[in-house]
Amino acid sequence: MVRAIKMEGIIRRPIIVDKQSFIVLDGHHRVEALRRLGAIRVPAYLVDYQSSQVRVYLRRKYLSMKMIKQAVLYCGMTGMEFPVKTTRHLIQNRPGIKNISLAVLLP
Repeated sequence: MVRAIKMEGIIRRPIIVDKQSFIVLDGHHRVEALRRLGAIRVPAYLVDYQSSQVRVYLRRKYLSMKMIKQAVLYCGMTGMEFPVKTTRHLIQNRPGIKNISLAVLLP
């Protein structure tokens, strides 16, 4: 990721952040790569994580779907980490459901 950002000089997708808590929902690797490159600002797109339009799907079966948004926020606030690829964030918008980091890009 660091190498790709260095070569291209940009990141292609914004970091997705909860607008209330500023917890990173999507883009943790991009944030870390930018940190390693000495960035002092990160392009981010703020979303209302509590909105019913933001959906979280589990890739790991041992977690309860009912509490997953609260668990994501709790982990973000405490510094705890889920295993890689535990959740997938999607957003309902016209014309359908998309991966949250792709849905915010201009057509």
